[in-house]
Amino acid sequence: MAGEEKLRPFFTFVLMKINLFRSDDCAPEVLEDVYNLLNTFNGPMKFVMKPETTAFADFVPPAEDPYKKVLYEGVVQEFASIRFEDRYFQRKTLAWNNIFLKCESLRKQHDIGRDEFVILLTSHNNDLNWFSAGNPLGPRDHFVHTEDWDFFVGSDRRFPIAYQIASGVLKKFVFKNYDDLDAHWHQKPIGCMLDFCQNKQEIVLKVRTGDICTDCLEFFEERKVPKPLLKQVFDILDGIRENMLFKSRYKISGELPVLHIVENGRELIFPDLCQLRVHLNPLEKTLYLFFLNHKEGILMSHLPDYRDEIRDIYRSISNADSNVLMEERITELVDPRSNSASEKISRIKRKFAEALGDEMAAPFIIAGANGKKKRIAADRSLIIKA
Repeated sequence: MAGEEKLRPFFTFVLMKINLFRSDDCAPEVLEDVYNLLNTFNGPMKFVMKPETTAFADFVPPAEDPYKKVLYEGVVQEFASIRFEDRYFQRKTLAWNNIFLKCESLRKQHDIGRDEFVILLTSHNNDLNWFSAGNPLGPRDHFVHTEDWDFFVGSDRRFPIAYQIASGVLKKFVFKNYDDLDAHWHQKPIGCMLDFCQNKQEIVLKVRTGDICTDCLEFFEERKVPKPLLKQVFDILDGIRENMLFKSRYKISGELPVLHIVENGRELIFPDLCQLRVHLNPLEKTLYLFFLNHKEGILMSHLPDYRDEIRDIYRSISNADSNVLMEERITELVDPRSNSASEKISRIKRKFAEALGDEMAAPFIIAGANGKKKRIAADRSLIIKA
């Protein structure tokens, strides 16, 4: 939020550059997934993924945090003291001051203009226990907390993180400062983007609803929010809602998403779920693509018989620049005395389950009883090599 920053005129042809960073505690896949999701929606917001990471060293909140002084009363949430999971207490805590100082450092380091946004994704807790916030002192800096979404929202964390980014940018254009925003919060959640959600469990309503109430829409019109920006934000919120519903309705509909194998097997993407990627390393992809080629299934003990085929797949997607190293990895993968293939099948299962949920993932994983053939059960009409 801006301190004394005035709303700037905004024209339909102006593009807003949104620079997405992550701190080194946040997995690269989190940033990549959120970036790919946001970039499926066209509009004035142009999202740029920055590969560089940043690290925090000072996790002790300062005695006087200047950002607290400009926040409205009662912002510290009671929920911060509740042990909802042990993992909350295993993470270090950052002061808002330190987070926004880091954003400013990134802005200077990368020569990012004041009209551009810097958004930092981090898994560290923050001292006010917010899932996201903009800099109260003015600059277009923003952070989003990447953890615990599964606990509160029960969904793929791409969606609530993307929601926080899109809504955060919009709020920056609508409100002059935090006092202005405080005057327009819905203290009682109604499923609108401007629900305050002091109890974090209430956030599920507005994320799953993906809506902006009529009163807020009229207010945005009074503030002359550009229609292209509103449309893009609406598209993002609608996409999030539809995809969350797709997963939640699977138990009733049984409708499975289609898996696209693209870039010669380098990417595994579910377009029906806003370009959801399953992040497998090269050897895991090699094994997965191999089993896709053999829908009847393969005994693990027979893997050595397919060494040439497996090597060819690995060579086509691997970044290894040494043939010797490549041969060593394939030798270990197909060796019946090694656990290499079994371990990779287990990791593949976990990664698909994390992306899709256990039930929806079941047809897409490599499965089979011990001593029996392993296979991918999904109908091949659901798997497209693009």
